[in-house]
Amino acid sequence: MYGKVVNRLDLAGTTLFETVHREPILEPTHEHPSPYIAVLLRGSYREVYRRGEAQFVPFTAVFHPANVVP
Repeated sequence: MYGKVVNRLDLAGTTLFETVHREPILEPTHEHPSPYIAVLLRGSYREVYRRGEAQFVPFTAVFHPANVVP
């Protein structure tokens, strides 16, 4: 896993994670078995897709469907 999980909350059918990345990383192409929503709280973030890229600023949210490689 990339980053450090600093908080985790398990609810019925849902898990919330707060993950901190202390320095820039380049993650390899991958997919997740479950859908998820990512919300950026601080800093900046960039995702690169086959058809372009997205830049995130604080409080940007993005939905990622299950089993989709960006």
